[in-house]
Amino acid sequence: MVLKEVDWTQYFDALKDDRKPQIDREQENHKLEVICIFVVFTLTTVTSNDQVTGDIGGDALLPCFYNGGGLPGKVTAYWRDKDDNNVLDIIQNVPNNSSQNSKFKGRVTSFPDLYKKGNFSIVLKNLQKQDSGVYQCDIIAVDYTNKVTLTVSDGDSSCCCFYYYCFYCY
Repeated sequence: MVLKEVDWTQYFDALKDDRKPQIDREQENHKLEVICIFVVFTLTTVTSNDQVTGDIGGDALLPCFYNGGGLPGKVTAYWRDKDDNNVLDIIQNVPNNSSQNSKFKGRVTSFPDLYKKGNFSIVLKNLQKQDSGVYQCDIIAVDYTNKVTLTVSDGDSSCCCFYYYCFYCY
């Protein structure tokens, strides 16, 4: 599809003095094409995927960053595990664990001071082997989803990984 350049000045001039603009059908059709393109782009869901490793008894940072702009002042985000259990709800920039699944009680922390910057990451503490799997962070207002695959090992690995950075452990 090729978009034709439309002279928008007649629209703006008409708004100033309340007269109806004179446009031809071809220009009107292009206006509708522009609107349709805008709607298609705004309905696109953004998804990201990350890999995180940790040892039994250790902690793991599960990242969820949104930097696409358009984030409202108060944001709601939901963290869920592979079985759709509630890991953490962030409601209007406030962490809410009232409906948190019992296996995550007291083991999840977040960073409320960073929500306004689009950082809804969490730390899962005291890792257990059954914590391995896919976790999902959904930021509703901007239709953003981040999936994190957590792998929990027995603790005899030769390196420790924190987000994308791995260090040798002794």
